[in-house]
Parts: sequence; structure tokens; C-alpha cells
Amino acid sequence: MKRIVHYVNQFFAGLGGEESAGTPPGTLEGAVGPGGCCRSLLGEGAGIVATVYCGDDHFSENEEEATARLLELIAAAKPDLLFAGPAFGSGRYGLACAGVCRAAGAELGIPVLTAMALSNPGADPIRREIPVVRTGESSGDMRDALERSAGLIARILTGETVAPGSEEGLIRGGRWNTRVEPAPGIRDLGHAKIALVTTGGLVPRGNPDGIKSYLSTHFGTYGLESKEHLTADEFESVHGGFFTARAMAKELERGGIPTVHVTNLVSVSANTGAKRILSGRAIPHVFGDPSLDADEERRLRRRLVEQALEMLKEQEGAS
Repeated sequence: MKRIVHYVNQFFAGLGGEESAGTPPGTLEGAVGPGGCCRSLLGEGAGIVATVYCGDDHFSENEEEATARLLELIAAAKPDLLFAGPAFGSGRYGLACAGVCRAAGAELGIPVLTAMALSNPGADPIRREIPVVRTGESSGDMRDALERSAGLIARILTGETVAPGSEEGLIRGGRWNTRVEPAPGIRDLGHAKIALVTTGGLVPRGNPDGIKSYLSTHFGTYGLESKEHLTADEFESVHGGFFTARAMAKELERGGIPTVHVTNLVSVSANTGAKRILSGRAIPHVFGDPSLDADEERRLRRRLVEQALEMLKEQEGAS
């Protein structure tokens, strides 16, 4: 029987949602979650011998360390193939699938396959390197995605070469990033009007404009005049996994508005053409650190804001 290792995030490993996104790499015996369906689709000739997992935040914030540990866990199972996902439209999960597949193919010399939506930021970096099964945006497409993936896995395990983007059902194209010249810097910040634009789902409590938590189709504008702090009594986050800030930063620059993109995913932002990029602390709190006490975190937030404002003054942009 051919041996398959399946990579999933903390949610599909059954360890929890966003509250468990910091989970370090680990392994479970056999098929777990969507792997159970995939195993039944594969038939008698192949089986999932182990499921390796990692929390989405943990991988993105510790990519080198997490990748090394995941490779150890994968190698220990002696697989004939690694399958990662499906990640659908989940950006952090997709980036992790891409990173693990790329590393396993290069370091372990085994065939690899992943599955995700074309819009997923993980698809673009690897679509020319490994087969990426194209899926829908949400897990509602799970059955179809696993059927297509299982069919390709069976073919690859018989020795057939499936080239990246070589046939229907695989991601062939991708987002082509055009160069955008950075907008001129702001010479006098004291008389400038500064907008805070976030894709963190921050809305007044009760979400009066009905902003969607995932794949949002519209935005809201809320005044912050005279507010020193945004408190939990007045505001809440309805974030559910969308990630569009990298493209938004570039389009604002294209429109002549100097923009600083504060993000933990610096390489993704740079690859999509953003020019002024400030590295934030972590995905769920780019402008803060909840491990600090209130005064220390306030000083950290101020320092990051001051750095961002200084970058707005730069005439050529910075990455």
C-alpha cells in the first residue's frame, strides 16, 4: 500500500478555530477530518498513514522553525506522497500548505500536491512548481475538491507525471502583479488627513452596516474624531479570515494616496507590489502585543504608529 501524509491546519485537525491558531506542529495517526473522506476515495491501493498539523498563526509567525519540525514529522512517516489542504480561500492556511509542499518536495524528494482557491495568496508562489488543485472559496466545495485531489493522487502514485497547471482542474494562471510607482510622500504630516484602513473586521458594536465576516463585498466608514482609544464597549471585530489588504495598499498607491501597509505577512505584501511595508507583531495584533502590560503595549503601539507615519513622508516608498 502506498503511504500518504496529509497536512492540515489546527481547525481541520479538530483542535479548534482561531483560539488554537498558535498550535505548534504535531502529528496524529492515520486520517483525520477531511482526510477520512480522502482515504475512502483513494480505495485499497493507498492510505493516509499520518496527519501532520500546525496552527495557521504559528506557521506564519515561525515559518522556518515550523517548516523544519513539520519535515521531521513527515519524514518519520516514510510517505510516498504529501497532500496538503484543501485550503480553499483561507490565506494563512494556503500559505502554510504552499510552504510545506515546497519544502517537502525539495528536502524529502517526494511528490507533493495541494488544493486551494485561485484567490488564495498561497497559490501564486507555487502554481508553476507543483500541481495545485483549484477549489471553491469555502469548505462547501470540500467533497468535489477531495474527489479531484484523490484522482490526481492515485495517478501520481502509479508513476504518472502531472505537471503544474497542465490540465483542467489545476490552477494554471494566477494574479499577475503590475508595477505601481509609489505616490509622493507627505511633507507636512501636521496638516495631513490620515485614514486608518483595516481589513481586520473592526466595526462599531452591533455591526450596523452588516459587514460580512468572510469574502466581504462592501466596506464601512466610521469617524474616529476625538477618540483616544477604541474600546470593546464601542467596537468589535467581525473578522472571519478575509485578507485583501496587500492588494488594497497597491491600489491606493495607484490612486495617488501614499499608503503604509502594516502586516505580519511582509513577503506576501511585497510580492503583490505594495511599496511602504511595516512589519507588524503578529497576524491577530499587528499593532500590539497582548503579552505586555497596558502601559508597555501602549508605548509599543505608539512606536509602530510613529514608524508608519515616518514612512508616509518617504518620497520613494520602502519595503
